[in-house]
Amino acid sequence: HSGVVSSARMGLFPGEDPALARTRLHKMVLRYVLEGAYAMRRVEDPKSLLFARILGPDDLDRMEFKI
Repeated sequence: HSGVVSSARMGLFPGEDPALARTRLHKMVLRYVLEGAYAMRRVEDPKSLLFARILGPDDLDRMEFKI
């Protein structure tokens, strides 16, 4: 299996902290691994990596590295 994660809409603007950009990207990659490889379902908890409705960078920042 393979996939592509785009960082285009993650709010990565010039002058922004590169560590923040990496963290957002890591969260999205892990999210898709959990969904694809482990068949985990999306949830309603906004702090979960599996949060159902990600509408922007603020939602990514709110997520925590726990399941």
